[in-house]
Amino acid sequence: MNTSISYIFGMLTRAVMTMLVCGGIYVLRVLVRMQTCPISALELYHSVPVLAEHLLAGILVYILFSLLFTWLLSEENA
Repeated sequence: MNTSISYIFGMLTRAVMTMLVCGGIYVLRVLVRMQTCPISALELYHSVPVLAEHLLAGILVYILFSLLFTWLLSEENA
């Protein structure tokens, strides 16, 4: 099994991006449902900001991981 930093970073990138895409698709589905059915809009109004907040937090975590792994790779190559 490959345990290099670049391999681990690649696997984490795939995992984080998959979760973000799935979350984005769910938010889009909720927004379309809210647009087509006014009753759903009233029920789901409070869930969308929370979901968008989680997507932004996921992007922030991904950026922090990428900075960490970039720093580790530069230390490993030095």
